[in-house]
Amino acid sequence: YFGSTIFPTVANGMDEVPLHVLAGSSTGLNAPQGVTFDNAGILYVAGSSMTSMQGYDATSGGLHVVCPGLVNPNEAPDFSDGTLVQGFGNAPDPSGNITVACQACVTGLDAVETFAPGSGGAMLRLITGGSTLLSQPVGVAYDSTGNLYVANSGNNTITVYAPNANGPGVSPIRTITAGTSGLSSPKGLATDLSDNLYVASFGSNTVLVYANGANGAAVPTRTYTGLNQPYGIAIRKAAAASLRVPPTTDIYVTNFGNDSISIFDPTVGGSTPAFIYQGPDTQLSGPTFITFGD
Repeated sequence: YFGSTIFPTVANGMDEVPLHVLAGSSTGLNAPQGVTFDNAGILYVAGSSMTSMQGYDATSGGLHVVCPGLVNPNEAPDFSDGTLVQGFGNAPDPSGNITVACQACVTGLDAVETFAPGSGGAMLRLITGGSTLLSQPVGVAYDSTGNLYVANSGNNTITVYAPNANGPGVSPIRTITAGTSGLSSPKGLATDLSDNLYVASFGSNTVLVYANGANGAAVPTRTYTGLNQPYGIAIRKAAAASLRVPPTTDIYVTNFGNDSISIFDPTVGGSTPAFIYQGPDTQLSGPTFITFGD
């Protein structure tokens, strides 16, 4: 979880202590994966060894600031939503509901579930069944029109569903396949302001960028390298431009393989990271998904 952690602008290889840490037996965390915020600032965490999605409300006293040398806050979740088995990536839809991918969670089938935000949020939508083409879904993301993107690590595809798609008979409106792009075991997904799709391709150690509307064996428009088992990906919000640290960098990628976060500046040429957060002070250990709290 990257969230609202702030690092100073210093040399590459930054080893910084996080400002916020959530850890301990009371948190209910077990192999946490997906992390995202709703419009009220509540943090939702799904985990591959958790049976529900946990909600932590910062306004109710959770997510305390941690200073170096102090014990990590052992906050209990404020609520739990849904019944999940092997929960993975999550993301808000355009209406502020929370969507989460889970594996073998609906009578043994892979699924993508959407819940109303807040405590006891009802399940609003369920995508599951053979026609969905889901296969070990991991990452989820939405574009500006409400299309839902799902990364399927089991068959190396990205399936795209129409806005508000719901039901066991849902089929994708588009499917991006590996082709010759190097798409391999895709994990995290993100879209930019132009609805280009960014994919953390875990198996090829790359981030692949696909144009809006890509379908089939599409050729990526750009490839980012210098990664080690990339997992989560997040793009800094335009509203937070003045807060970017380091400045002008937008694309943040977690590296599961070497406990680091790589940061890319899409406005410049080249494909390697502009900055990397790495080192024992970061407390990163097999980082998975990533999000921003601003």
